[in-house]
Amino acid sequence: MVACFMNDLTFIYPTDTVWGIGGSIESELSAKTIQQVKKTLGNKPISVMFKSIDQLREYLELPPTITDEWLETFFSMESTLAVPLSFLKKRIGKWITADSDLIAVRQLPYPSIKSLIDRVGCPITTTSFNLTGSPPLTDISDVKRLVKSLDLNIDLVIDETAYLSGNSSSIVILTSSGEFSFLREGRLVNDVRRHCSILTA
Repeated sequence: MVACFMNDLTFIYPTDTVWGIGGSIESELSAKTIQQVKKTLGNKPISVMFKSIDQLREYLELPPTITDEWLETFFSMESTLAVPLSFLKKRIGKWITADSDLIAVRQLPYPSIKSLIDRVGCPITTTSFNLTGSPPLTDISDVKRLVKSLDLNIDLVIDETAYLSGNSSSIVILTSSGEFSFLREGRLVNDVRRHCSILTA
């Protein structure tokens, strides 16, 4: 396995729902920075963002029924897919999965996200950029204000092509037996349910 280039910088960047925070999945220091910002403990897992479906498949062995086209549509519906750790083909640090037996993944075709992933040389972590207990952020002025208040090494990334819906994503669990269950229901949950039913009908 080729090791990722180590980059401990943490990024603030726009997703399809809210402003996110993340860094190289190979950087435990970045994960600790995110915990500082979120005021969470290290026992909470964090999602992983990929730049493409091809890159996602480098890390996960998915059931043959999960096609590239199905994944592209799924992720376009403001959705996160959580799968068993047994699906992993590459090692992922404990600072990503924590005490969970699942790993949650996303993929968005945003140029800024692709650039970040290319910059660190591997996928990045992703979670909402906000203080725990506070609403997620969608306005750039609020993001800049929070970044300024934090005495941390954080890089703010602007992407004019990104559209933020202001809602949390749906989190869907895919079991090893190929069944789906919903851990969190987002704005497009009905569309997501219909899409998942294609594989279970």
